[in-house]
Amino acid sequence: MGLDTWRMQLLKEAEVASTVSSEASLLLYQMPAVRRVLELVREHQRLACQYKAQLYLGRITLFRAVRPDSKALDSEGPTMGWGGLAQGGVEVHTIPANHVALMIKPYVEQLAHQLAECSDRSSRTEESQ
Repeated sequence: MGLDTWRMQLLKEAEVASTVSSEASLLLYQMPAVRRVLELVREHQRLACQYKAQLYLGRITLFRAVRPDSKALDSEGPTMGWGGLAQGGVEVHTIPANHVALMIKPYVEQLAHQLAECSDRSSRTEESQ
């Protein structure tokens, strides 16, 4: 499933982050914004571990953050396991970034553009029905 890959990637990024010295880590953790992000990451991990995916009758639009040099996500195929759950199929959009970088420029602009296109297409489809 995509969540397993997401968890593995999150752990890998956490491992890289842990190479920061303990003194620097302590200073970073004392910053309220950093502390809040870490709390959110822990909560997301907890929720992801509890999530049980179910069959979905509609179509799923999947936005994938994939680093150009990464092959890790390819092990689950382009739909990251969602193809087996979405009876209406999976529309995949790929953005060449990692999961965290997806929320900063220029990648967030690419994501916003793709989201707008999907929303416009969905609105036109609903209007024609």
